[in-house]
Amino acid sequence: MPVFEYKGYLKSGKKASGTIEAETPGQAREKLLEKNIYPYSLDNIRVAEKTGKGFTLPVLSKISLKQLLNFTDTLEKLLYTGFTVHDSLKSIADQMDGKKIKNVVLGLEQDVAAGMHLSEAMKNFPEMFSEFYISLIETGEISGELEMAVSRLREHLDHRIDLKSKLVNNLTYPGLMVVLGISVVIFLFTKVLPVIVKMLNKMHVALPLPTRILIALVEFVRDYGLLFLACILLLIILFRILLRKPALKHAYHRFLLRVPVIGKIQILVEMERFSNVLATMLKSGIPLPNALESSCRVSKNLVIKDSIDRTRIAIIEGTELAKIMRQQGVFPLNMIQFAHAGEKTGTLDRMFARCSTVFQRELDIYSKSLSSLLEPLIILALGIAVGFIAISILLPIFEMNTVVGR
Repeated sequence: MPVFEYKGYLKSGKKASGTIEAETPGQAREKLLEKNIYPYSLDNIRVAEKTGKGFTLPVLSKISLKQLLNFTDTLEKLLYTGFTVHDSLKSIADQMDGKKIKNVVLGLEQDVAAGMHLSEAMKNFPEMFSEFYISLIETGEISGELEMAVSRLREHLDHRIDLKSKLVNNLTYPGLMVVLGISVVIFLFTKVLPVIVKMLNKMHVALPLPTRILIALVEFVRDYGLLFLACILLLIILFRILLRKPALKHAYHRFLLRVPVIGKIQILVEMERFSNVLATMLKSGIPLPNALESSCRVSKNLVIKDSIDRTRIAIIEGTELAKIMRQQGVFPLNMIQFAHAGEKTGTLDRMFARCSTVFQRELDIYSKSLSSLLEPLIILALGIAVGFIAISILLPIFEMNTVVGR
């Protein structure tokens, strides 16, 4: 059923706003008038699709991490101020600029007003709230410490954005250099070199090897460039289709972990994320097996995901955490040591929080080192490419001048 956002006046003259379900705008106005609300604005914001209680958005792109942080930060402040969950959501909906996230918050407001718990309402919006997010909210509701749960989620999201920002900043310059270099080479091969090649072909002299190679490359780009790009695109599509098979995807993820540079970065990112999520959930009072289950879901690598799941099962069976982690072969030694210390002292949450900080610092240092190493290599590669083109063009010109000089 369609949902309408309305703005109007009560009999007392006070302003009123909110959402209402109705088949048509006329029916929505009738329902509002029955409630003694006189609308002056009525907008159809979405179609509500029932799933038990509440509803979901049938089509909605994923909400960005920054938008989710903004929502969580505002919710935390309002709850600590003393607002109820419903009043907090209503206030947030009025403040949100993005139409998509505003619709989600309005949906949450309507579900909570209908008597649903916040965590239950959030399950209807998986495009915005992960199982990890919902689990912490649910734990906060059960324990009566919803404000603390939201605060921990805000810290977690802030941590995620900070880490992502550092990685992007460290690798942006090398990435721009690669794009610039490729753009220059494409421009030379499509606009400049074809003209020069025509001139070189008209010379009645034996062309040197570098020039013949350059001419062959230019002619290949001219005759088969689009076909070559189409083949690469098809291979990428085929590769993505093949990765839908679990066995091939698992083998590919295992291969990525073994690639020298990519594997190192992936392990650091995955372990930092795993440590941070696990620490956040343990601080909220969630049992270790449940915390491991949620940590498993946020992992992007199937090999690491399977290792976390095997660890969870072993914990349920009574095995020590550090012992089973050591047997998996994917967890770094320092993480295992942190886990062992946390088990002995009963401070697993603090140990994994410390572990997350260690991995974040190590990832920052490694990405900066990688950026410093890539910059001269990219400059060297561009220099070699431009130098080869220059030599290929100049050599026959020098030889022709020599012949004319004789």
